[in-house]
Amino acid sequence: MKSSLPPGAFADSIHTHPIGTYTERALARSLFSNGTARLCFAATMTVAIAAAAARADVIHVPDDQPTIQAGVDAAVTGDEVVVAPGEYILGEFENVTINQKSVTVRSSGGAEATTIQGGGAFPVMHLGLNDSTIQGFTITGGVQYSLFAGGGISILGGSPTIRDCTFINNVAEDVLKGGAVGGSNASCTIIGCTFIKNSSYDGGAVRMDLSASITDSTFDGNSATHYHGGAVSISSGTIENCTFTGNLANLDGAAVYSNGSVSIRESTFTGNHASRDGGAVHTGGGDLTDCTFEMNEGSSGGGAWVDSDTTVSGCTFDDNTATSNGGGIHIGGASSTVTRCTFQANDASGTGGGLYLGAGATATMTDSTLCGNIPDDIDSNGVLNASGVVIAVDGADCQSAVSIFGACSVPGGACVTTTAPSCESAGGDYLGDGMTCDDVPPRIPGDVDGDGDFDLDDVAHLLAGFSGPLP
Repeated sequence: MKSSLPPGAFADSIHTHPIGTYTERALARSLFSNGTARLCFAATMTVAIAAAAARADVIHVPDDQPTIQAGVDAAVTGDEVVVAPGEYILGEFENVTINQKSVTVRSSGGAEATTIQGGGAFPVMHLGLNDSTIQGFTITGGVQYSLFAGGGISILGGSPTIRDCTFINNVAEDVLKGGAVGGSNASCTIIGCTFIKNSSYDGGAVRMDLSASITDSTFDGNSATHYHGGAVSISSGTIENCTFTGNLANLDGAAVYSNGSVSIRESTFTGNHASRDGGAVHTGGGDLTDCTFEMNEGSSGGGAWVDSDTTVSGCTFDDNTATSNGGGIHIGGASSTVTRCTFQANDASGTGGGLYLGAGATATMTDSTLCGNIPDDIDSNGVLNASGVVIAVDGADCQSAVSIFGACSVPGGACVTTTAPSCESAGGDYLGDGMTCDDVPPRIPGDVDGDGDFDLDDVAHLLAGFSGPLP
């Protein structure tokens, strides 16, 4: 039988046999159509394969088993299926299915050398009720269909881990499904993965109806064609050290959308576009910590739109655009805080070029800088409490206006991190730009002036403050 596959490609449903190459159906017909000898041969082979699988902790494809699915079928919970480099091509209505057992399926050569190509009608992988690990594949050409939850990998129940994989051009065709990875009644951990040009109604790359933990991953050019989350749509979870570039959403949150609480840390959002709110991020709460938002665009909240009980800390909002209010960020709801953030050169067609506080919202803003935002830096329809906030006016250079922070030893022995002017106004001792409270030596008893010694200067301070008669 002559293969029509490209050089170096494998059909995952093809077996290599000593007397030729057979598809699974052809091999079955060959073994069972001509009498007892072939039946005995088939039975012997079945027993041998079963015995080998029972002994194996590591199953190699194609050395021990001819296909990825055969390797999975031979494995039991705790086993590892190791796949050799190559291109594994699935049939039109075929996928690699792992049901009710937790195994590791990984490539030996990594995602650059090992591709699983979907057949164009089903997801590439389906994980049912297990906590398996999938590692080191390029997964492409998958299509979510019917009850499946995702186009590249569909997860129904369980909490699997996906590591070091690349997802390209996978599609979900139904509502509430993920283009690359989708989960129903499931959570998921994603580490070190790349998502390129995947699409769905919502959750263009990843959509989980429970929680997700996503770290060290890249999302580029994914799209939510009808609803939210051009790259990621999750109910809750954590996102850390990720990069989101050029993702699109027809409604809210082109990079990340959640109606629950999400912690997003040390991540970069560049050039994402949402037709409605939250050009990059739209969340119902949680925190944004040490993130950078650049050149994102949305209706309200060009960089981000956040709701109640959100902490925004150490973030930079630069050159984001809102066609309504809040070029940098829109804050709605109660009890949010903004600290150590910079808002520069953001633009709103309405108001609040840097920050917009929605009607009825309350927020506290400290030790932050706003400069060069259009038409204004801050607009508040709620209650905004601010301290240590620097606003550059009359086109002042943004760099010269940026606040510098350091450790401040305040009266009474406490230490806070703030700006030099804020420290001085509180009567504290500013210890220098870039200093942290960990750098502050412990207070010595009697050291009134905070110089690290108990000496005559401290006695003088005590006497100067003593106004009653001597005993």
